[in-house]
Amino acid sequence: MIEAEIRKLNEQEPRRSLDKLEADIWAGVDAGVRAHRISRIVFSCQAAVLALVLFGSVAAGTQAVMDENLTPGLDVFSIRKDLTPASRLIGH
Repeated sequence: MIEAEIRKLNEQEPRRSLDKLEADIWAGVDAGVRAHRISRIVFSCQAAVLALVLFGSVAAGTQAVMDENLTPGLDVFSIRKDLTPASRLIGH
């Protein structure tokens, strides 16, 4: 059964030339290697930008905290501040 189908395929003319098959395969492999290399470069650039943004925000936050005159304690719940959540709930 399968031998008859194989014989029929062997008797037919090939639909396309197989002369450039190996060259086409290697071109596809090269395209895959290039795409993989580009994706690694893009991932590295994204990681570098993320690291810069993270360190920049940490530095800016640290500087903002150091510039602010903070009193020790939980100032968020202090009634001395007008815009704290506790004072807003009470309605002052």
